[in-house]
Amino acid sequence: MFRSIFVAIHDSSAAQRALHMSVRIARVSGARLHGLFVEDPSRLFYVPLTSTVSTSVIGEPPFYVPLPPKDLFEEEERIEVEERQILQVFRGACDDEGLQGQFRAIQGRVDETIVRCSRSVDLIVMGFNGSNFGLGNVVEPVLRQSARPVLLVPSTGRVEGPIIFAYDGSHAAQRAMVAGAHLLGFEAFSDVHVVIAGDPGEDRDAAERDAREYLSVYCDNLTIHAIERQSPTQAIRGCIDSSQGGLLVMGAFGNSRFKELLFGSTTRDILETAECLVLMAS
Repeated sequence: MFRSIFVAIHDSSAAQRALHMSVRIARVSGARLHGLFVEDPSRLFYVPLTSTVSTSVIGEPPFYVPLPPKDLFEEEERIEVEERQILQVFRGACDDEGLQGQFRAIQGRVDETIVRCSRSVDLIVMGFNGSNFGLGNVVEPVLRQSARPVLLVPSTGRVEGPIIFAYDGSHAAQRAMVAGAHLLGFEAFSDVHVVIAGDPGEDRDAAERDAREYLSVYCDNLTIHAIERQSPTQAIRGCIDSSQGGLLVMGAFGNSRFKELLFGSTTRDILETAECLVLMAS
């Protein structure tokens, strides 16, 4: 059971949905909720046009210069107003459910600050926009660097329905399955499905046996989908679509970075089109 939950909040629809989902989970599990607003210093700088051209033409890294004084003052004011509004929303969400909540606003690089501040909690909750997922996005660095499971809440899509465990026997998938088991019985989720992609053989049989033995302790209604002749991405998406899944649980970035560069990543493929909650662990 989760005892402490960390939610990253900013001014976006996905982040607001993440806050409401984290409040629901905290209420059911009796967890303490920690909210964080990161004051991103990059908002106070800009990349000159000459640097943009150099970056696109010859690959030089961009260089940043401070905003003009008037623009700098206005942006600082916007950040302060945004922080006050988010604090008010966070406190209101906690009060509505009778939760104890702690809120902090910290200046720093967003992904590094989230990872650093979440070391003492059980679960990270973040909003994300699948179409913006990529190497430069905050989500991927957090998934790679954090030792905690991360629950990603899309800006649109389902947040209720069956739980889908995508399991391949990897260490990341095992850690994700343990985290996902803490959400079994949560009122937003109903049946439990496990999707295992791959040709018949010892590895697939072992993965199916491990998943069944572990999850059967937490639930009575468990369905295993052993899928052949499909990529992991196709198998997972098909199971989500057919079951109208509300939560996908899977390991993140199971391959090496070299293999990801050559063949792509199931993690990235799934998140680019996710229409439900996604719980990941690395």
